[in-house]
Amino acid sequence: MKKFIKKLLAVALAGCMLGSFGALVACGNGNDENNNDGSGTGTEYTFEAEYTDLTGLVGMGPSGSAAGLDLISESKEASNEFFVGSLGEKSPITFNITSDKAATATLKGIFGSNALSPITWTPDTFAIEVNGTAVTYSGFKTETSVSSTQNFKLRTIGEISLKAGENTIVFKPKDNKYLNGTTSAPSIDCIKLITEATLTFDAHEDNLD
Repeated sequence: MKKFIKKLLAVALAGCMLGSFGALVACGNGNDENNNDGSGTGTEYTFEAEYTDLTGLVGMGPSGSAAGLDLISESKEASNEFFVGSLGEKSPITFNITSDKAATATLKGIFGSNALSPITWTPDTFAIEVNGTAVTYSGFKTETSVSSTQNFKLRTIGEISLKAGENTIVFKPKDNKYLNGTTSAPSIDCIKLITEATLTFDAHEDNLD
């Protein structure tokens, strides 16, 4: 009887350990904190903002405007240790992604803040467009930022539709005065897409050369 109980406990313990490991793996990079499961099904792809085409973009900031590759900053917090920040009206960030078929995808993003106070972003203040169509999302919050941290958090935006072939996912500020009375946007570390389709990304990896 004692041997049976020991075996039963061992099986239960192994099951708990396996369940914990599965939850850890599923978490990915960062915790999704906007109370939206949005887990999706299929393969999860991660696309880095610092590998988007930054040519001709002009940002903003309390110490002056950054432009082009100067929009890229380093951070140990970021998934690839780089992110794109100091974003403003003239610096929409565009991810060019190719899908092997028409499909739905769950869109997530890891966002930070270059502001000194918490900000809630909504479609009225921060536009997200897929193939030219605005995405309706419930909003997400970025936390107070200081010079040493962006407080990056994973946020679920929601389900989007991808077409077969080339797709664009664009992030750009709308009318807001969140940073010293100037239009701004959250810093972008990367985006994540979970989908049954096979995706490729037009990555400008020489941005970091």
